[in-house]
Amino acid sequence: ELNIATETAPEEEGFNVFAEIPGGDTRLRAQLVIVAAHLDSWATGNGATDDSLVPVAVSGLGSGVSIVSAGGSHSCAVVSGSAKCWGLGGSGQLGNDSTTDSASPVSVGTGFSGVTWVFTGTNFSCAIQNQSTLPSVSCWGSNVNGQLGSGLGDSYVASPTVVSGL
Repeated sequence: ELNIATETAPEEEGFNVFAEIPGGDTRLRAQLVIVAAHLDSWATGNGATDDSLVPVAVSGLGSGVSIVSAGGSHSCAVVSGSAKCWGLGGSGQLGNDSTTDSASPVSVGTGFSGVTWVFTGTNFSCAIQNQSTLPSVSCWGSNVNGQLGSGLGDSYVASPTVVSGL
């Protein structure tokens, strides 16, 4: 018997639904992430680029998934202290120093570790990291409205950039 809990949030652009299936390890929030999605954003992360009306497992995440966030065109997850993202990447929102789309999860940044939380918006992402004694916030993706908090005039940043002044 599966105990599937689903949460949906209204989105202006997206149609993604996530379900977490709890495993036997009580230290983990969920051990399997499945999604059903409208795949304009390739949101299922299983390599498919067409719509999925039934839940499919997100491939490439493995165990240790603690947080999943769905943006309008991409999704991200915290996996054992690192961040992985998938979907449309034209604004750098996947954080892998590229503007290429990915139908499967890709690692965010080089050496980007200590991630405890990830957030996604429309074409941008942010994460909280535990660095030394103080947590820090890094963001990447579209910066057309200054949403990355970098103080830079860039239209996009394709890798994690620390938000200063917090």
